[in-house]
Amino acid sequence: MFASIEADIILYGHDHQGSTVFGNEKMYINCGSLGCPSQGNGIANAVILVIDASYAAFETVQSNTITKKS
Repeated sequence: MFASIEADIILYGHDHQGSTVFGNEKMYINCGSLGCPSQGNGIANAVILVIDASYAAFETVQSNTITKKS
């Protein structure tokens, strides 16, 4: 998957299922779906990715809370 892409980290989506896979010296992150809870369980998934000069870190976030902006 994405073999021709020259990148260390690949972000993708569409199926609303958050996941992380390591392979072919790359990290593949499916960010999930913050605006569309998957599996009908009311939980929205997302990923926060932080990239610095010396490292990359990610955190999976799940939420079942809806907030209204004023």
